[in-house]
Amino acid sequence: KPTGKPPPPSWETAIYGLLHPIQVAVIEAHIWIDQPLSPTILIDVFDQTLPLNIVAYHVRRLANRGVLYEVSTVPRRGALEHFYRLQGTAAPRDFQEPTG
Repeated sequence: KPTGKPPPPSWETAIYGLLHPIQVAVIEAHIWIDQPLSPTILIDVFDQTLPLNIVAYHVRRLANRGVLYEVSTVPRRGALEHFYRLQGTAAPRDFQEPTG
């Protein structure tokens, strides 16, 4: 039989419990690296253990939910590479996309 009030919720635990583990990894990468990242760059961060389409899907989901925002796009081999930042962080004025 429970006694007293339940402990307050741990918002960090609750939020991470609602997100897919790849989305948590994307958010954590943005926190640690603190610069605009593309799904292609994230694949390197994740030691190429995840396919590009899966990472890009989860990045788009986070962007659609307002967790990430798009900073820029760069033409790459006939496609566009999209760079994102974590919402609540400022995009530096002197940001330059990596070349390659």
